[in-house]
Amino acid sequence: MLVTLDPVGEGTLVWLGSDIYGDKPTPVADFWVNIKAMPSKPDQSDSVADFGEKWQVLCGPDINVTMDTNHANAPAMFTQPVVEGKSASDLMFESIRESNR
Repeated sequence: MLVTLDPVGEGTLVWLGSDIYGDKPTPVADFWVNIKAMPSKPDQSDSVADFGEKWQVLCGPDINVTMDTNHANAPAMFTQPVVEGKSASDLMFESIRESNR
């Protein structure tokens, strides 16, 4: 299982100044949850994410949602419901329990 929380890394400046690959990744997972932060009240962390150029995930995830939260608020992205009242955290722990049976 893969959970991505407001992934960034599309821009040339990011590629030049970090250890992020220049090619778009092609995730391989049995189940993928992607959460994009789109805050109604942006803060400094959203500016940093915009500079890093958000990865526009248009296809691939099994669950692809947008949340009204800031880029730095990973706890909210991980614990707020994304499908049928379940959070990414709930889905991840269910996946772990299932794989241990």
